[in-house]
Amino acid sequence: MNADELLNYLAGLIAGDGDLYYRKGKGEYRIRISDSSREFLESVSELIRKTLHINTKIYRHGRYNCFILTLYSKNLFFEVQKRISANIENPSIAFARGLLDAEGGVSKSAKGPIRIHFTNKDLRLINSYVRVLDRLGIRYYITKSGPKYKVFVQNKENTRKLILMLNPLHPKIRLKYQKLMGTWHPSGPR
Repeated sequence: MNADELLNYLAGLIAGDGDLYYRKGKGEYRIRISDSSREFLESVSELIRKTLHINTKIYRHGRYNCFILTLYSKNLFFEVQKRISANIENPSIAFARGLLDAEGGVSKSAKGPIRIHFTNKDLRLINSYVRVLDRLGIRYYITKSGPKYKVFVQNKENTRKLILMLNPLHPKIRLKYQKLMGTWHPSGPR
C-alpha cells in the first residue's frame, strides 16, 4: 500500500472507529483507532511505521475491553481530517476498505447466503461506502435499526467481488470469509 492509499485507508478507519483530538493546553494532536484485535492494530501500526515513518503505541483499554492504537502527529492529524472530508464527498476504494475494516463483518445464516456488512450511525459514511460499491458494480441493500444503518452485500458472486476489490485487511473479515467460503482467495481455493 502506497502512502496515498494508506492515508485514505486511515481516514476510513478513523472515521469508522477512531478519533482525532486536539488538546489545546498541551498542544497535542492525538489520533486513535480502537479495535478488539491487537493483531489487527499491530499490522496497522507496522504500515504506519514503514510507510509514514511515524511510531505508534497500542494499549488495552480495560473499561471498554478493546485495544487502542495511539499516535501524536500534527501533520498526520490535519491530513487525515482533510482526507475524511474529501472521501465523504468522493470516496476512494482505500477509504471504503478502512470503513469496512472498522465497522464490518461477515455472517451466514443456517440456510441463507454469505453476507458482508458495514454498520454505522453516520449516514454520510454509509452513502460514501455505497458510492464505492456502485462504482464497482457490487449489489447491496441497506437496513436501518434504531440509529444504525447496515449495508449488506450477499451471495457468493457479490461477496467475492467485494473481497477482491476492497481487499480488507482485518482478520475478523478475512478469517470469517475464509471459514465460510473455504478459501481466502476470492477466485477459489489455491
